[in-house]
Amino acid sequence: MIRALLIILVLLGAVITGLYFTVFQNNKQTLENVAIKNLAGNVVMSETLYDVDSVINYFSADCSSCSQTMKLLETSRNAKNPEYSNLKFSYIYFGDDVVAAKSVTEPLGIPEELVFLDEDTAFMQSFGGNSLPTTLFVEAGGRIGLRRTAIQNANYLIVSLKKFTR
Repeated sequence: MIRALLIILVLLGAVITGLYFTVFQNNKQTLENVAIKNLAGNVVMSETLYDVDSVINYFSADCSSCSQTMKLLETSRNAKNPEYSNLKFSYIYFGDDVVAAKSVTEPLGIPEELVFLDEDTAFMQSFGGNSLPTTLFVEAGGRIGLRRTAIQNANYLIVSLKKFTR
């Protein structure tokens, strides 16, 4: 009886250890390098967005929480905080509608050179995205460090930025 209980405990420990390494240690995926367009219509490769540690926000014009998240990200980008000064910020629009993308980014003062179009959703597919807005905190080289959906307040964003930059 004791031997059977000991075997069960050892097996349970192995399962828990396996889950820990699967869920908490190996959950970082690397983005694929896909073609996206900038607002001027030029094709660029997505790897240029994460040649350094980066914050990439994926948005749509018909998503009310997207502009709220983007406003918070822009506040952080423009704050000139030394902790975040080495981060590159980019915004990727879900689709190919330049006018719709600008209808969100222009009122927020987001420079056009930071905005890209994911015409065929290849970028979204590269990170397994399924909801908007999604903000990716990407390590140089394309490995996703953190993934956040619908950042609704500044404190949550600050905690995410600090976790990513430490």
